[in-house]
Amino acid sequence: MHVKEKLGAIIIATLFVACPTDPGTSSNFSVGGNVTGLTGSGLVLQNNAADNLNVTANGSFTFAKTLADGTAYTVTVLTQPINPNQTCTPTKNTGVIASTNMTNVVITCTTPSSGSNVITSIGTTGGTATGNYGAQIIIPAGALPSTLEIGMARDSTNAPAFSLPDIDFAGAPYELTPHGTTFAVPVTVRIPFDPAQVPDDAVPTLYKAEIGGTFAAIPTTVDGNMLIASISNFSWVLPAYVATRPRNVYALQKIGSPAVLNVASFKINAMTGVLTGPTSTAPTGDSPKAMVAHPSGRFLYISHGGTGVVNGVNPNNIQVYQLDSVKGNLTGPTSSVGTDSPSGPVAMVIHPSGKFLYVVNQEPTAITAGGNILRYLIDGTTGALSEPTTVAGNDGNSPTAIAFNPAGTLAFIPYSAYSSSDFGGQIKMYSVNPTTGALTGPIGNGSTDNNTSFGVAVEPYGKFAYVISPSGNQILAYFIDSVNGYLFPFGHTVILGNPSALATDSFGRFVYVGRKVPDLNVNLLSYRINPNNGGLLLSSEVLTSCVGGGCVGAVTVIADPQGQFVYATDFKGGLSAFQVNITSGALTASGGVTNVIFPTVFAVTGSSPVWQNNCTTNCTVTYPNGGIPFCCTTGGGSSGGSSGGGTNQNPPTKHYLTVTRGALGGLIVSSPPGIKYGDPAQGNSFAADFPTGSTVQLSVTPPSTPAQAYDVTWSGSCSGTLKTTSVQMNSDKTCHVELMPR
Repeated sequence: MHVKEKLGAIIIATLFVACPTDPGTSSNFSVGGNVTGLTGSGLVLQNNAADNLNVTANGSFTFAKTLADGTAYTVTVLTQPINPNQTCTPTKNTGVIASTNMTNVVITCTTPSSGSNVITSIGTTGGTATGNYGAQIIIPAGALPSTLEIGMARDSTNAPAFSLPDIDFAGAPYELTPHGTTFAVPVTVRIPFDPAQVPDDAVPTLYKAEIGGTFAAIPTTVDGNMLIASISNFSWVLPAYVATRPRNVYALQKIGSPAVLNVASFKINAMTGVLTGPTSTAPTGDSPKAMVAHPSGRFLYISHGGTGVVNGVNPNNIQVYQLDSVKGNLTGPTSSVGTDSPSGPVAMVIHPSGKFLYVVNQEPTAITAGGNILRYLIDGTTGALSEPTTVAGNDGNSPTAIAFNPAGTLAFIPYSAYSSSDFGGQIKMYSVNPTTGALTGPIGNGSTDNNTSFGVAVEPYGKFAYVISPSGNQILAYFIDSVNGYLFPFGHTVILGNPSALATDSFGRFVYVGRKVPDLNVNLLSYRINPNNGGLLLSSEVLTSCVGGGCVGAVTVIADPQGQFVYATDFKGGLSAFQVNITSGALTASGGVTNVIFPTVFAVTGSSPVWQNNCTTNCTVTYPNGGIPFCCTTGGGSSGGSSGGGTNQNPPTKHYLTVTRGALGGLIVSSPPGIKYGDPAQGNSFAADFPTGSTVQLSVTPPSTPAQAYDVTWSGSCSGTLKTTSVQMNSDKTCHVELMPR
């Protein structure tokens, strides 16, 4: 722009500024907006912490005080409505006056669900409000200037996001209303929590949040299954804890230039499962084959094949690494011991007591068919291993894996199908000596239809076992007879695309399967375990990161000990993290690491519901109230987070309904939808979960051929002789229907 043009622009701008204000307009502007969802009374809004405005109905509102152009404004809620108690949340509530009236502020009011909100009227003399599961607000005399309707809702619908990454929940949140209520004298809250969810290395604490704020810890004392704290105003409170035991993933990487093969630790974000790191590294030897972390979180074991010394690590050895008890960083190797397999172990598993390490040696071809199971004693102080002892042979067929029931009294070993011996393509059950770790048997047998069985997993209640058969493209399911040592097959699930890995979560809810896919769509599947019959219901199908594209190849999978996350690796060198929906088992991708070595052996540590002390020897796993084992302590017995005897202070929000039918079949459908059994085109959904307390209607349609009349008889949790029956879902239920020709 020329100088004259610039000068002209300045003169024009000056003239505009110098013009007098139009007498028909105002230099100040109003602030307002719209209220929706308001049903209570007493809502008071503020603008810039002043100019109080009482709002009595839904619709538009405008503050009385106007503001000059360019003035900042912030609309907030001073007093929340009561009768009923509501939470009103402002949005689009901040800005700057821009030469016009501001009308875009939105106030959205919500009411806690009537099923969870408990209202108590308390006056100036004080009193106690009691909510669900024994929650209490104890209000002393003089705390309130007048009578107030106090609300306690077991609900977090409108609460701020809980964004503290190293903190885990120990119970349900409670919303205390009316929001913004301030007491002249502090009141006491007693909030229930589940001690079984809290590791013995952590202290349960109440966290409190305000509207539009964040959660922060407040001073808390523990009384049985109650957390007690003093507060001066209302908001949300949430029982949680900070665990001092680290949560980590350990995987192999090539690091540096020239690249050196290392094992690296990655920290797990307790909220998202995202991995950060590596936070530490240590050298490994040639051809790592398997990796396992001790459940105490103190030791890591890596087995090697190979032919030469690499990084000072001998071939055909198991290396012992030390894990830091606070951060999970690893150092070592500090010791090693040999194996008797020139190709290296294919799997390592630690006994539930923590006293023994079992190694699966497998010869990979029919010509060299062999292999065995080795047992090592674990030194409880250093993690060092004894010399190995062979505890199971092969009879011409290699063992491919080993798993134990939760009590550690039974071992399950699948075998390859290289020969026609009794072991070929079978899964064998052995009894385990709790003192020596020796195996006796086989005492039971499970047929796999002579398909090569690969991985085996036992859900933590010890009722069901699952085996993957890559050659059969299926998961085989078995009932476990824990008295006689027998395995009873009860079904299979087809997994197209060669299943290659298997894992169950720590709470017996889900099974996860990795597969070698013939396409690029999915390679990791999650299934919900029906707790009544062990059946598997597909929850989700996802794809690992597959760095560089192309996912046709093996996948390995491990479940986080706390049941929140699943980690999987693929042959492209990706280590993927997934969040678990604890109700359905559906997986949601949550990032990962992209430069791990495949075939990847990796391990995960964290606070397990089975193991919560630094126990390594002389431990006894117990089952409070017949449920999941809680923890294990040095010297035996259960302690730590198991106070409360396994009582669940957070009862399930859903229960499973399973239907079976007689030989004449029929189509069974549910209302609400979920079950449609007898229609192959619909996937034969014979089980589904429904909200706790709901009523489910089941209807049966007899076969169309032959055309005849049938008598109908419902049994189990259902009854009646009509085609339609109902069942209330106050627990897991099973219904059976029989059709008989008239």
